[in-house]
Amino acid sequence: MTSTKELYLTCFYLLLGFTIRAQTVTDIDGNVYSTVTIGSQTWMAENLRTSRFSNGDTIGTQLGATHNDSNAIYQWAYNDDQSLVPAYGRLYSWYAAVDNRNICPAGWHVPGIEEWDALITFLGGDSTAGNLLKESGTVHWKSTDSSVTNSSGFNTRGNGFRANPQMYSGLREIAFFWTSTPFGTGGFARGYHIRLSHASSLVETGVAVGNCGSCIRCIENKTTNVNPVFGPGKIDIYPTPTHGTLYIDFPSPESGTVSIFDLSGREVYWKRFDEQSFLELDSRQSTGVYLLMIHTAEGIIQKRLVIL
Repeated sequence: MTSTKELYLTCFYLLLGFTIRAQTVTDIDGNVYSTVTIGSQTWMAENLRTSRFSNGDTIGTQLGATHNDSNAIYQWAYNDDQSLVPAYGRLYSWYAAVDNRNICPAGWHVPGIEEWDALITFLGGDSTAGNLLKESGTVHWKSTDSSVTNSSGFNTRGNGFRANPQMYSGLREIAFFWTSTPFGTGGFARGYHIRLSHASSLVETGVAVGNCGSCIRCIENKTTNVNPVFGPGKIDIYPTPTHGTLYIDFPSPESGTVSIFDLSGREVYWKRFDEQSFLELDSRQSTGVYLLMIHTAEGIIQKRLVIL
């Protein structure tokens, strides 16, 4: 007979897995993108290629210098070579990435730094996640080795970037992705970006001026962290990722227990609750990935919990 702990561990490792789904999303230009679900997030598995915002407005390009442009809403093909777009996507200014007309397909958005952090944490941290995110082989990278597995299905390629004033660099060597998170205030806008290299397993976070060009990976919108249980109700758990206090809202008063398990299956937190519609938990643990399990009369819910 399977023990309770063995059942928990089975649920846990199934929950930690990422699923490469045969699903696609299409942008306003008709470009079709493969998608991948990693943990609780669904990402494009290809770089954005659109030349229009989701409302149909054209995103212009600029072949000249942009270093003095404080409203640089542009897109470029690397080295102004359109033949590279299918393989590497387009490069976009940060101004275009955060424009309220939405550069991503409807129902998708440019991820913030916290969404990238959740992805990187889920894949083991910034020192090793790069090898799980990068495409293997040397078709789209200058070099690689056997530790580069692309096991997440994210398919990162060496897309390079456009620097100021008008210099392209890093094709097949470096991948840059914009986040929607701004850096600082005043002067020219700056945004955080994510960087991967052919020569390292690291995933690094940096900052660039908004009129430079980087690629974009869109992430599917999820308005709430709602988790279905057995029955008509839903449980709302937030914030995720978390640090410190975790909140759980029930659709109606419930009785049951809540547990948190670490990677080894060790229970690090347990609490019984009775006829409550709201719980406030102290989830202060070491940073990492955990399994949250809630037992109620309606059934069992399991949720991956990232603690930062």
